[in-house]
Amino acid sequence: MKYDYDVIVAGAGIGGTLTASTIMKNSPSLKVLLIDRNPEPVAGRKTGNGWICGDAVSKRSIDYIETNIGVKYSKPELEHPVKGVVAFSPDRKSKMLFDGKGYVLNRKLLPQKQITDAKKFGVEIKFELSAEQLIADNGNIIGIEGRNLKDKSNFKKTAKIVVDATGSASRLRLNLPIKTQIQTEIDKANDMESTGRYIFDFEKGIEDKTFFDPEYCIIHLDQVQAPGGYAWVFPKSENKVNIGLGVQGKSLDRRNKRLGKTDSLKSLINEYVTLNKAIVNPTLSENIDDIGNSQGTWQVSVRRQNDCMVANGYAIVGDSAWMARPIDAGGIGPAIYASMTLG
Repeated sequence: MKYDYDVIVAGAGIGGTLTASTIMKNSPSLKVLLIDRNPEPVAGRKTGNGWICGDAVSKRSIDYIETNIGVKYSKPELEHPVKGVVAFSPDRKSKMLFDGKGYVLNRKLLPQKQITDAKKFGVEIKFELSAEQLIADNGNIIGIEGRNLKDKSNFKKTAKIVVDATGSASRLRLNLPIKTQIQTEIDKANDMESTGRYIFDFEKGIEDKTFFDPEYCIIHLDQVQAPGGYAWVFPKSENKVNIGLGVQGKSLDRRNKRLGKTDSLKSLINEYVTLNKAIVNPTLSENIDDIGNSQGTWQVSVRRQNDCMVANGYAIVGDSAWMARPIDAGGIGPAIYASMTLG
């Protein structure tokens, strides 16, 4: 049959956009379409609350992009450099340094850089298109159907390969219409965590680098404060921070029952902010580069990646394949490597 495209990539987040760009860099004669449900100014946005994430990524992951497709990132999308990540015990008396140099990203600006680069490579991009379902024929995926969110019209295009980068709750993967070894559903009770964070401007309080360090991303391991997960303080400047935590639902229920409390994710985050004596008078960032992204919650997978990530005419990448590392829920680095390998 004659296809409309060689490849259709659904989802213009980090993984989807890099996959499309890498394909065109390696095979410029191909016809690649990248679609995203968001308007172009907010491409790759996860929810109406923004691009909810810890925003940290290693320098080696960023360097990998430049080495392989020649794209170089810098300020403002690389908002703040860090020397590494430090994890503290609950009493903050023991610590462990891991990873090396890295960056805390501006996730609102990064997609704009990535979209610009993708267009330069020759990727065709269509916004405000919602990917609803895959088209199957004789055991193969041959395209995608959806809706144009501008005028509510139907959208249908065929392709030799459809790449699913629509996120951990992917509707495409969940309703995969062919028999494959791809796991379509995740165990929400055990393998997903609820996370939330703020982006704050603040005044400096006491100088205590177990609470805030402009040169290091801090992780606090405390099963009372963040049951089943951890809390974080990631610097975005001397007076700006990405601060939040993640919890596992069953662990939070057990913790509340043990302590006789009724805490929620939000109440735990707010308490965590209040307990940080290095951060005084925190206010949601009103910088134009943060508006629409300064607070929110999100579900993160904390299991191994999907056991199978390819099928006949279909591939999953990034959060759609549950690629966030189980030990730290970091998903940006794995998405970078996987998307460029796929491309």
